[in-house]
Amino acid sequence: MLLLFVHSKAQTVTGRIVDSEKQSVVMATIALQTLDSINICATTADADGRFVLTADSIPLPFRLIVSSIGYETVMPECASYAVGDVVLATKTNVLGDVVVKSKRPILNVQGDRIVADASSIIKGRIVTCAFDVAKYVPGILCKNDNELSLAGTMSTTVLVNGKVWNGGSVLEYLKTLPAEKVSKVELLYNASPDMHVTGAVINVVLKDNKGRELTGQVKSSYYNNHHNTFQESGSLFYTTPKWSLYSMYTFADAKSISRSQYLSHHTVGNQVYDIDVDARTHSSSLTHAVYTNATYNVSDKSNVSLSYNASFSPKSDTKGRTTNSYFSNSNYTTSGNSYMHNLHLAYVLKQLRLDANYMSYSNDGTQDMNYEKYENPTAYSYWRKQTSDRFNFSADWGFPLWKTARFSLGATYAYSKTGNRQK
Repeated sequence: MLLLFVHSKAQTVTGRIVDSEKQSVVMATIALQTLDSINICATTADADGRFVLTADSIPLPFRLIVSSIGYETVMPECASYAVGDVVLATKTNVLGDVVVKSKRPILNVQGDRIVADASSIIKGRIVTCAFDVAKYVPGILCKNDNELSLAGTMSTTVLVNGKVWNGGSVLEYLKTLPAEKVSKVELLYNASPDMHVTGAVINVVLKDNKGRELTGQVKSSYYNNHHNTFQESGSLFYTTPKWSLYSMYTFADAKSISRSQYLSHHTVGNQVYDIDVDARTHSSSLTHAVYTNATYNVSDKSNVSLSYNASFSPKSDTKGRTTNSYFSNSNYTTSGNSYMHNLHLAYVLKQLRLDANYMSYSNDGTQDMNYEKYENPTAYSYWRKQTSDRFNFSADWGFPLWKTARFSLGATYAYSKTGNRQK
């Protein structure tokens, strides 16, 4: 028998988060990463604004990402483990003689994650869906109301109840999910192994079923990018102490027109060539998205769920023309369609979780292009078809060792088959 003992001394970073008046900023989120953006650990400030970050190895110098709702996010680079005071500037919206300041939600650190209570996020705000709840969490950045990411990270995976969303858009799902269904939002700068993803994670955790309830919502959107785009969606949620049934449907009719103009001057020897380029495109597409889920609670610690989501784009067309004052003019048209089906089965029994997932995807289309080369025009026609089938199975089991540690054991099997034809 061989016994191996490893002893290591952890490194600790300390500091204090204050505002411009040197007052403590309570429950600010602090993440630590290397200068090349590798995340190491994260925590929140206590009632005095103080924080402690501990890890096996913290190289100097390092970067902190400090954020709190109502304050500007700062990312200081530190050359000492004793950081001292980090000052946050107050974010305000001035309306005449009135200054409106945002309220801070309640955050706490639970093991390897920072947890935001959804009820604190919703209080005092106009929040209609789960997406709105997530975007107001300190440390989460929302871009163009269509992207969620953790501050200071290169990429972020969004999960729902710890489940990876295969195919489709998890953000569209969150936008159709009523805000009152959210229990909490978890932030992880390094995903745990049982999540089967790498890097940073935003995990939206939904409430458990406690009684009978029927809720739903309908949403309609209109956009204009030199052309009209309409999007309609609806969702229905029915729960009982034993069952949870959810269905969502989204339809989008998108159209857009764009134009780009370039004027360049090229010098070859003593000769200057003026090249004028004018490119115009017109695109349109129809998209349908469907999601359904049924969950049965066998007991308080056991449940089985089956979900199906699909995305259909039966029509997608683009037409374009480019004129060039020196080279040839060109015209092109592209058309195609894509279909995605995803089926997911999960079973939870106390500390054991089994997941099986199958996804099928196909995409085919054509492109026709012709070049007006002076007296010798040239035409091209291209067709392609891509298919992909993927199956995943995972088994995870674990239990807590003590308050801040957990033992986990898991296995994953994956099979995929792809096809690509073109002519």
